Amino acid sequence: MSASSAIRPVKSIQGRYVVLTFAGMPLVLPDTDVYTLEPSSDVQPGGEADGVAGWIQADGRRWPVVCLDQNLGMTTLVPAERRVCVLLHHEAGYAGVLCEAVTTLEAESCRSLSLPPVLSTPGSPVRGLVQQEGFLGCLTSSAALLGSLSSQVGLSPPSPPESRPGSEVHP
Repeated sequence: MSASSAIRPVKSIQGRYVVLTFAGMPLVLPDTDVYTLEPSSDVQPGGEADGVAGWIQADGRRWPVVCLDQNLGMTTLVPAERRVCVLLHHEAGYAGVLCEAVTTLEAESCRSLSLPPVLSTPGSPVRGLVQQEGFLGCLTSSAALLGSLSSQVGLSPPSPPESRPGSEVHP
């Protein structure tokens, strides 16, 4: 396979991707995977016992909130820079992810690259790379990320919230 054949356009239902930045790493996922954004100041601290960084109330539900390190592992130590809580949903469950910044990318201005086999790790939520001029981020989805996190701590309550019209993240 040539390098150019491994490059393909990124597609998103809404034509946008959301970039979550934490620990200096950009994690890219479809904007349709984001339920809403909340300030991290609304997060009630968790603890070692429950394995999450905290909990947040949104739309009448108690959402577990995780803080990821640069290896996509969970930590209960929350750096002060994590000012945004991104609530992600998938039919299997839901959770909040604390991050430093949230931005969007137009899908048509990006290219998707397959992960080289040497970078593929079993159980990793990273499914590929997204490239834009001057930008390279790790591609995932809420399904892959929540699946990976649920293996570290139970994050799949039985009834995930429904998508709300107009709840998509837009610049």
